[in-house]
Amino acid sequence: EPKESPKPQPLGNEPFLILFTVCTLCAIFILWRRARAIRAVVGHQLKTWTSQEGTIRLSMDDAPAAREFLDDDYDDDNAGLPDDEPLALRAQQLR
Repeated sequence: EPKESPKPQPLGNEPFLILFTVCTLCAIFILWRRARAIRAVVGHQLKTWTSQEGTIRLSMDDAPAAREFLDDDYDDDNAGLPDDEPLALRAQQLR
């Protein structure tokens, strides 16, 4: 007659509980180590979200307006070339 042996029992929830606990402790440790950097980032985000000013800082100086540069039609590269002169002829003259 065969000898009776104890049935294998299932592991249960204990390994999952231990794994979850270890993962949680690792996450808390990483957050603790990076706390200064996280505080700086969160603080900067809070400052930018709560400020009433725009996100672009413009300098306050006496420089000319940007419109003056955009409206300028003068082309420095072609200043010496008359409109009716072909480019190949000009290149030969420069040699």
